[in-house]
Amino acid sequence: MEDKYFGIVRWCDDDIAALLFAKGIDETEDNICAVRVACENNHHFTDAMIEAGWETLEYMVDEVFDEDGNIR
Repeated sequence: MEDKYFGIVRWCDDDIAALLFAKGIDETEDNICAVRVACENNHHFTDAMIEAGWETLEYMVDEVFDEDGNIR
């Protein structure tokens, strides 16, 4: 395996705009900025992504290996 990292998550203003649109909120620069600033200043946003990643990794290990540590 050449790549050191995998499962990289990147969010952008277009993602915020799409969600605002889906919720019937104007996707103005001010509204996008308000959400982005809230995410950037809230450790819960990053912590939730990290926690979800660890839960998924644990699930995948359990799916790949049996109780004796052998690949299924």
